[in-house]
Amino acid sequence: MPGSIGVLDDTVLFRLRVLPPTALSLEGLNPLHFKTLLEEPPYRYVLGLAGQFWRPSGHLLDFDPQTFTTLEPPGFAKAIWSFKIEVLTPTRCTIRTMTRVHCIDDTARRSFRRYGRFIGPFSGLTRRRMLHLIKKSAESPVDEG
Repeated sequence: MPGSIGVLDDTVLFRLRVLPPTALSLEGLNPLHFKTLLEEPPYRYVLGLAGQFWRPSGHLLDFDPQTFTTLEPPGFAKAIWSFKIEVLTPTRCTIRTMTRVHCIDDTARRSFRRYGRFIGPFSGLTRRRMLHLIKKSAESPVDEG
């Protein structure tokens, strides 16, 4: 879904991260090797991803979510992306997102640091855009037809 974030739009941000714009939804993340690690609807979701994020292709690994904590391929990193929903009133809530990355070894750590320096600002914009789209969807009238 194209939309603007200052002078950059979703398409540009996702091309920089080598992600299709469809990745702005949970369903769109599934084909990209994101796996659900924890699901407590509607309050908490945790997704996992493993790969060499600093490579243009991401060199993403397919993995069994049950073995994510013990997955330790040399030269790779693992990431978790969590969403926590806190109900404030019957009509208001907050959504918090957090991303954590664990580099398996020093080689991966050095590569990820270089990548992180460049992609960090864009990653933050992408997360804010996703939260904006979630808010917009939550505030849309429900079609009961």
